[in-house]
Amino acid sequence: MTPKVYTIPPHRAFADALATGLLALHGKEKTGLARGVILVPNQRAARAIQDAFVRRAGGGLLMPRLVPIGDPDLDERLNGALDPLDTDSPIPPAVDPVHRLMLLAHLVQQRLGELYETKLEAWEKAGDVYRAVVAYNAIRGTSRTGRGPI
Repeated sequence: MTPKVYTIPPHRAFADALATGLLALHGKEKTGLARGVILVPNQRAARAIQDAFVRRAGGGLLMPRLVPIGDPDLDERLNGALDPLDTDSPIPPAVDPVHRLMLLAHLVQQRLGELYETKLEAWEKAGDVYRAVVAYNAIRGTSRTGRGPI
């Protein structure tokens, strides 16, 4: 089973929107929700989501596991749910920085050729794009080791 990620608009009540959406997607079967794991930041969030499920269910319900990430017993409560599915394939090596810039320069010239006609202009813009992505990743908390958008 592949983990799925959804978004909830900021103007909606998070717990109620989450419960409504998950019930719509997986609530048709009696055990549909019980197979899921929902990671939450703390016990208070878990309680709010549990209350939202109770409000929305309208009867008996097998709940998904609500696991607070700050829980010291996190490993026991997840039972390997977040372990890699395919341990045979290693993480690919990071792309060489010069090769990365060459690929970016090619993309810049391919997509924005009318603005950056020469390879030097495309190379300079690729450097700007790369620095912007690195800064974005640093703000977001992503490492600069090549794991991220670029």
